[in-house]
Amino acid sequence: MVEEPQWELIFEKTRWIIEKYRFCHSVPMDKIFHRDSDLTCLQKLLECMRKTLGKVTNCFIAEEFLTQIENLFLSTYKGEKKSNSEENEHEQMKH
Repeated sequence: MVEEPQWELIFEKTRWIIEKYRFCHSVPMDKIFHRDSDLTCLQKLLECMRKTLGKVTNCFIAEEFLTQIENLFLSTYKGEKKSNSEENEHEQMKH
């Protein structure tokens, strides 16, 4: 990228990716990224995005955008965990 990113478009595409893969547990975003790291997979993703965005845009705008992305991941992940635990409770009540 050489010009300012289209923030709304990137955010919508990110939302679509999160929704599409939210039930795919191959990359648990709350788990440690690598055994030699203190970062979770989500934090690692945000760090990589921060480096890329830092080259092309105002750092304050990039940080605001990354915060929105992080909140989207966290709210989707928490919603999924809540949904799964409610489903488990419902199954247990049936038995």
